[in-house]
Amino acid sequence: MAGTTATAVYDLISWAKTRAPDFGPAVIAELLNQSNEAMQDAVVLEGNLPTGHVITQRTGLPTTYTRQLNSPVQVSRGQTAQIQESMAIFETWAEYDARMLKLWADQGGFLYQQSLGFMESIVEKWANCFIYGDTSVDPTQFLGLAPRYSTVSTANAYNAQNVIDGGGTSTVNTSIWLVTWAPYATHMFFPKGVASGINHFVNPDVVIQGSTGVGGTRLRGHQEQWTLDQGLALWDWRWTGRLCNIDSTNLLNQTGATDLTEGMIDLMYRMPSISTPPSTSGNPMSSLVIPGKQVFYCNRRVRAALHKQMLNKTNNQLSMEDWYGHKVIHFAGIPVRNIDQITNTEAQLT
Repeated sequence: MAGTTATAVYDLISWAKTRAPDFGPAVIAELLNQSNEAMQDAVVLEGNLPTGHVITQRTGLPTTYTRQLNSPVQVSRGQTAQIQESMAIFETWAEYDARMLKLWADQGGFLYQQSLGFMESIVEKWANCFIYGDTSVDPTQFLGLAPRYSTVSTANAYNAQNVIDGGGTSTVNTSIWLVTWAPYATHMFFPKGVASGINHFVNPDVVIQGSTGVGGTRLRGHQEQWTLDQGLALWDWRWTGRLCNIDSTNLLNQTGATDLTEGMIDLMYRMPSISTPPSTSGNPMSSLVIPGKQVFYCNRRVRAALHKQMLNKTNNQLSMEDWYGHKVIHFAGIPVRNIDQITNTEAQLT
């Protein structure tokens, strides 16, 4: 996360630092804001459980035999397995002394400015969990992409066939992800029966107890809560891939840098469908088309390197195209979007 405060108490010093010369609430320069565009792109569906989402995957095909006339064959059946995806509860609170709020003539303007920081904090936490969330380290998170695609060796994990080695070593690496957002590929989910998106609750007049019991301390306050309940569902892992071990220091000087475009081509050809340009279908059984929208994700250092490669006129796969009203770098017709939470300090995957 970009930065957090050491104390949760909004005091008179804090009040003074958010006051404009005309004594109204100052317009805050959001210097800690990041660009984590995956939240704008994600397909979000209602889960089938109150606290998660169950996915049923085929793990074995029925056996087909050849036979002669009047010779019977063995009855066969396919095999399936169920996976329960976890979810996370992202939550943050604001609390103010009611008397201090009265110092503002424009209380609504002040609370709005403050709320922007809480919203940004949730987005950054979500983006970090989307990439690096690891339930084996922190069970309150949902399982992100990196722990699922954590090796380049198919001897260690079957889905390593979708992990391309960029050749970097040490702990100065970064990754490019290719994600197919679709109900039958990769999607986010919210718990069954719960409202989708970031929920904002306001309790404008509450008595806050310090020490409890008769004669304890009391404070009349104003409380606000922001929550986001969400998880990541990898319905079909074949539709997501990772170009890892990209030496981030080499990208700065373009000396010995990973050939990003060749790795991105390799990622595209690891997908079940290689239709070009990408076409879409709602049919999960089709192997001829892509079942949703495909997006490359990287951090801004990688995207800057791609932009520089776009200046090379012999590379006709990189272009600047429209993406829902914005000019975005595309590679082979697929948009390249930014996630600032993707670090430049990833350890080498083996």
